[in-house]
Amino acid sequence: YFGQTITVKNLHLTNGEQALRIDGTSKLLADANRSLDFQVEMQRLGLSTFNALLAGILQNLTGWVDGKLNIAGTVARPKPSGTLSTHDVKATIAETNVRYALSDKALVFSPVGIDLTGLTLTDPQGNKLIIRGSLKTTDWSDLRYDLEVSAKNWLVMNTVKSAKVPQYGRLVANVN
Repeated sequence: YFGQTITVKNLHLTNGEQALRIDGTSKLLADANRSLDFQVEMQRLGLSTFNALLAGILQNLTGWVDGKLNIAGTVARPKPSGTLSTHDVKATIAETNVRYALSDKALVFSPVGIDLTGLTLTDPQGNKLIIRGSLKTTDWSDLRYDLEVSAKNWLVMNTVKSAKVPQYGRLVANVN
């Protein structure tokens, strides 16, 4: 029904050191869209929780995130703002068989995108891919990449011939 409101007050999920707290409301609007006004706080949220969800894309996701995000706007046009910080994040890209370490970094979210400047991906040999720029959007359904990357001798792929992967071999790249 138009105007129907869902309220979440102090939803608190904990598991050891991990905590997720959500407060806020969502209201059904006249155009069948829903307004959003939520505050989400994460404390040491373990990323291994998402391994099953990301199977086939990432393997052995480890590390954790913390931060505070405000999510306003509507379901069709969300407007997040806040910071999500990564800590000790590592993952193997399933198709390329390379395990990367993500730099500990505060990712700044705004209604128009995510600032990724200063983010680095380190390959198993210690070579870094350095990212400058952002993901940009007007409605969060269509992201535009505005990125500059640089790397020297960065391991892109390390696979063996198999029926499971369409490409195989070792690929190292220099990028500027």
